[in-house]
Amino acid sequence: METFISLCVERLLSQHSQPDEFLLVLPSKRAKRYFYEEFVRAYKRPIFLPEILTIDEFLNRDEEAVCIDKTRQLFLLYDIALRIPVFESLSFEAFLAWGPLVLNDFEEINRYLLDAEKVFQNLISIKELDSWNLEDGKELSESQKQFMVFWELLPKLYEEYVAELALRGFTTGGFLLRKRASNPETFFGKKQVYFIGFNALTRAEQKIIKAFLQAEKGDYWIDVDSFYVDNPIHEAGMFHRINAESFRVKNESFVLNELLKKELEIEVIACPQVSGQVKVAASKLSTLASEELESTLVLLADERLIMPLLKNIPAAVGQANVTVGLPLSQTPLKSFVDLVFAIQENKERFKSQSVYYKDLLSVFQHPFISAWISKETREKITLWELQTVKNNRVFQTQQHLVFDPVLDSILQILFTNWSNNYVLAIACLEKLTAILIEALGNENEFETQILVVFQKGLVALKNLANEGLPAMNLRTYKLFFTQHWSSLSLAYHGNPTQGLQIMGLLETRLLDFKNLLVLGLNEGVLPTNNTLDSIIPMDLRRGLGLPTPREKQGLFAHHFYRLLHRAEQALFTYSIGGDGMGLSEPSRYITQIEMELKRANPKITLVKKIYTTPLALSEDYRSLSIEKRPEISHLLENYFSKTVSVSAMLKYLHCPLDFYFRYLAELGEEEAVEEDLEMSSMGKIIHSTLEELYLPFVERDKNNAPMVPSPPPITGADVQNLITKAPEELRKQFKAYLDNDETLLSFGKNYLSYKVALEFVFNLLNHDKAYIDSVPGDVYIHRLEACLKASMEVEVNGERKTINWLGFIDRIDRVQNEYRLVDYKSGKVKIENVEYSRKENVRKSFMNCKHALQLAVYAYLFERNYGFFPSEKGIYAIQKNRDAFFPLLLKEVSEEEFMEDFRQIIQELLTEIYNVEIPFEHAETARYCSYC
Repeated sequence: METFISLCVERLLSQHSQPDEFLLVLPSKRAKRYFYEEFVRAYKRPIFLPEILTIDEFLNRDEEAVCIDKTRQLFLLYDIALRIPVFESLSFEAFLAWGPLVLNDFEEINRYLLDAEKVFQNLISIKELDSWNLEDGKELSESQKQFMVFWELLPKLYEEYVAELALRGFTTGGFLLRKRASNPETFFGKKQVYFIGFNALTRAEQKIIKAFLQAEKGDYWIDVDSFYVDNPIHEAGMFHRINAESFRVKNESFVLNELLKKELEIEVIACPQVSGQVKVAASKLSTLASEELESTLVLLADERLIMPLLKNIPAAVGQANVTVGLPLSQTPLKSFVDLVFAIQENKERFKSQSVYYKDLLSVFQHPFISAWISKETREKITLWELQTVKNNRVFQTQQHLVFDPVLDSILQILFTNWSNNYVLAIACLEKLTAILIEALGNENEFETQILVVFQKGLVALKNLANEGLPAMNLRTYKLFFTQHWSSLSLAYHGNPTQGLQIMGLLETRLLDFKNLLVLGLNEGVLPTNNTLDSIIPMDLRRGLGLPTPREKQGLFAHHFYRLLHRAEQALFTYSIGGDGMGLSEPSRYITQIEMELKRANPKITLVKKIYTTPLALSEDYRSLSIEKRPEISHLLENYFSKTVSVSAMLKYLHCPLDFYFRYLAELGEEEAVEEDLEMSSMGKIIHSTLEELYLPFVERDKNNAPMVPSPPPITGADVQNLITKAPEELRKQFKAYLDNDETLLSFGKNYLSYKVALEFVFNLLNHDKAYIDSVPGDVYIHRLEACLKASMEVEVNGERKTINWLGFIDRIDRVQNEYRLVDYKSGKVKIENVEYSRKENVRKSFMNCKHALQLAVYAYLFERNYGFFPSEKGIYAIQKNRDAFFPLLLKEVSEEEFMEDFRQIIQELLTEIYNVEIPFEHAETARYCSYC
């Protein structure tokens, strides 16, 4: 396959007899390897290869000043800002809001050879106009004046920044480029210099290249096609047209006319999910022979697809060679660094030496950890999870965490308090990274390379930190630290010239491939719609000749279209799922090819498809029907042979399928740590609190044995005393539930839950006091959490069935010889929830009265254990501060008729449950099913 690089090498060999006669300057390091390979093939004998440099290497030759990185630039600019009186109290956090933007603009001012003073003067004039007030005589506000001071001080900031760089023997990429452009003749030597494959050039780069061309010391070779070059409005040819006019060279021999006459098969596949895109790629790769893989490129338009792609490459493909210039911020490293900082933030927030259990769980599940831990360690982690749930241990101390030596050493580092000592923080991260690199090893090459790059960034930061860091809090340090390491990128791993190549768009410069697989080709992803980081308004940027989003789009367009020059097959995928990995519209490039290129060249075929994933489970649980096969009947017999709660019957009454999942299939709710109490848990704590408060006045214990000595009746004064004890008792119950961790109750949602629960306890106690004071006789707390059992025989299809009821009644009061059954509810209770009246059928009667079935079961249990019915049974709505007790109200129904209705509803439900012709199905009226 003829490529742009092979054409360049062929021409170079035809013009030069010896490789030391010329020097190549390229836009990327990756292309150097391809040129070397091509020279070796072309010479066919041992020979010294020609000198090949990237543009940055070329400009840095013989430079004495040290080119410093962005982090050091940032510290230097902050140091200078503090010397200016207006900024002397400027915090580093406030500086980070504008410092990086100002540095970017300083760089661009130099790369585009602008007069800095004029640029800043234009900025000041624009800001003055923005602040201009049409009301005569009205001065600027104080905030407007402070705003203007910032812009007026930019020239001074720039001037002192330039002076400080020179004083320290430093330079930056922009300043160095300006210096080289001011005297490009110093680059001239004996060798002919070839600038190959450039597209978007800064003004300084243009000046340097133009000097070589005018002095006939160099040449400028490009890779473009007439389809987009000759079209004055096509963005892909924008920079070639600009450069051709500046250099006054045409390079006709390098302007192809392929796109308008070549054959090209294009397949466009829309995918609902990210996984769909990588599966499409994997399927296509599995059809290619090994020799075809050598000329195949997987282009990641969306570089975030790298991790799912690597996990889905077919084994037959072998080692993929990744060259995506992938920012570390788009790798699993980001979530790991965020996790490390989250641990420190929570330690600082809660002023605790312990670590939040969810952070630890995330550590154990992170790919940097899960990739290498042993089976035994996994089992220990599972056991730890169970213990954490059992003890509701929200915050963990290191003593509870013993797994294996390597993981334990990692946890020891994570438990170390930084305490705003960021030299210590860097040291901890260095140790952590070193341990992970060794643990991951060669078996996890990609993750290891990510950490190796990160490690180098830590070394650079450590050297800088040893010189002194500005004062900052943890939040600011995280912001600064993220800016430092997220700019690092993973260059490549694997063989960069052989096998399947996976690249980002910028890495494809100068390279050609026969087969293209472009993944993530969505609008807003390619071309990107990212905004420019600049304090210079867009109109002024345009006027000054600085790049705007339009130029950025032109840059990407050329890189994309250039790949089509020599391609024979192309497959594009894009996301239509809106799943957070990009937008859901196809890239404009797809539309342009379809509407412009394909129409101009009928030899290009374009087919559109939609990728659909076969669903593992096509049925909705809500449409699921469970037939009562023999094994289901066996489950029923087994269930009803044990004790039955009213909750089970209520579950069936409202939704038979939900009853099946919960009580027959036994799909119990997954237990989890509650860091913020749910209402059900709060209800349990309130129950426990009330039980402890009332315990001294209880006549009988939970086993119905009389208390010795017999307690006196409870009085209003006694309840008033309980009100004073309630806060401490409730706090004690909360602490017990939260694993005795005082920090969890001191603030936040748990503290608010405590205050709400205390209000509920006060409501009930105040209502009890009013009730006790109002009744004529003595009031006794007869039993608390009374456990009552009783059997009930029901005829089902001519067969006697026994249901063994079990109920826990929250409280039984005795007033003289009458008994009152009380059930506490922490949720809302309405009067219609306890008003029972007969409807057209008994099922509807009980469904219309929410608490009727429960109170009927309690009345039945009481009668079977005591020989008579209670005089009153009802619900205590502890949320209400008045009228909190809701007794069961029978509307035109006697007590005997109500209990007969109860027997009838139980018979109907059991008959239906045992009827093999009636499956368990979801009830359409059920709104709050737990399982279906």
